Amino acid sequence: MKRILVSIVIPVYNKEKHLDNCLESILSQTYKNIEIIIINDGSKDKSDKIIRRWLSKDSRIRYYTQTNQGVASARNKGISLARGDFIYFLDADDVVKKDAIKKLITNAIETNADLIVANFSTKRGEGYFKNKSFKESILRKKDLKTTEVKADMFFINGRSLSSVCNKLFKRSFLLKTNIKFEDKVFAEDRLFNLKQYINFPVISIINEYTYIYNVVKDSRSRTINNNFYNEYILLFHSFYNYLEEKEMFLENQDLAQFTILYDMEKIFDYIYDNSNKKIKDINSIVKLLKKDKKIVKVIRSFVKQKPLKRLRGRRSYLLRVNVFYTILLYAPRFIFSFNYVLYRIFMYLARKTKVI
Repeated sequence: MKRILVSIVIPVYNKEKHLDNCLESILSQTYKNIEIIIINDGSKDKSDKIIRRWLSKDSRIRYYTQTNQGVASARNKGISLARGDFIYFLDADDVVKKDAIKKLITNAIETNADLIVANFSTKRGEGYFKNKSFKESILRKKDLKTTEVKADMFFINGRSLSSVCNKLFKRSFLLKTNIKFEDKVFAEDRLFNLKQYINFPVISIINEYTYIYNVVKDSRSRTINNNFYNEYILLFHSFYNYLEEKEMFLENQDLAQFTILYDMEKIFDYIYDNSNKKIKDINSIVKLLKKDKKIVKVIRSFVKQKPLKRLRGRRSYLLRVNVFYTILLYAPRFIFSFNYVLYRIFMYLARKTKVI
């Protein structure tokens, strides 16, 4: 086991409040054969000072600085610098349990998988919350082609491939696909995983809670305008174009459907939670969506094909989603906007009544 080197890639931008906990957790791993590649992406706080203090303590740290270019650039640089057999991505405000790498490497040896995925907990304030349990399995090409697995990985249940963190990526597989993280994309790590997924890695899923996400309030303000919309929707367009480039769109049409539906739901949720003119702003976004031929094409195929119907226990969700997006496609914009706001109010009142 000691012969297998794991490269830990940590992008850092103004993380002085969390860096000590993060670095202590990774340097305390029971599995010792690791290199820690820290990319300081132009931090303006005391991150550099903290990193250099840890650098003097442990020779396994490799430290690099760059002008601020974003997390995508930092992760890409980390991949190019990695010397390990496997690459592990760690965010600078998160921590890992002491046996995290050991458990992942043990599974990698047993399964010879290209991607080993573990489970995680989320820290919100003083509270810790476990993610939904993962079904432990080894997934190969025939499994990755199924709608059920695609939905579990990216759309419903635990969504185990929604992030690149808490996973071991076989470096040889990443070099073979040559997929890069993309700048100016909201959830660029999910896009990275989507593209890796359709290249059919052997994926091993383990239900070990080895990673703790520290939920930090997003400091980036997003005005509800075209830029806000484009930031969210770029992921779908990049993935759609990649599917066409690889001539794999038809066999992954369900995955394209799940991608746009998930992102649209996040867009509408964000507007509802942050706008003072909810119906007006949702109406404006619907107008943009209806002008996008690729989005309309994929939503129409979803309404027609009903891919969630093939999944167990999703009938009520399928009905709600189909009703919403049928209205979005064929009714006046105001009708969809009004119904969405009405639905959110109804759900809030239903939860409040249940609590009482």
